[in-house]
Amino acid sequence: DPYGINLNWSMVEAVANSHIFDVLINFSVMGVYRKLGDKPPCDCDRQKINALMGTEDWFKVAYAENKQMSLLDLPGLNKYERRSHEIAERLVTFYQMRLQTCFKHVSRAVIMKNSSGGPMYALILASHAELAKKKMEEIFARDKKRPNINVTYG
Repeated sequence: DPYGINLNWSMVEAVANSHIFDVLINFSVMGVYRKLGDKPPCDCDRQKINALMGTEDWFKVAYAENKQMSLLDLPGLNKYERRSHEIAERLVTFYQMRLQTCFKHVSRAVIMKNSSGGPMYALILASHAELAKKKMEEIFARDKKRPNINVTYG
């Protein structure tokens, strides 16, 4: 389901803690993106994204506080502006960094797009074995047409 965000972070942590599984994650960029809008999502949608990401810190990636007010804005109200530029890449990078807190080796992401060029989901391998990551990187490298996201280690 390219729109589903049903994978809870607690499950990812449980798999990582077993130290016996490699995980190929189909991260639903579109599923998260659909919950976002011009203003922050409702509490129900925000909790779903929190469960997927394992933290509320994703909010800072998706939204930036807008300090400017128009003549029609009332003082004291917080306005949020959606970070539309490269939001898919930002969310995927954030998720990759979260994966690095549980797994020793996380591959670059390959973002799969629909026929209109919109991001649908990202494929990411998470493993405790360096060889698994290396092999997945080789597979991803075969398809040069697809953009990829590399996590900055540091």
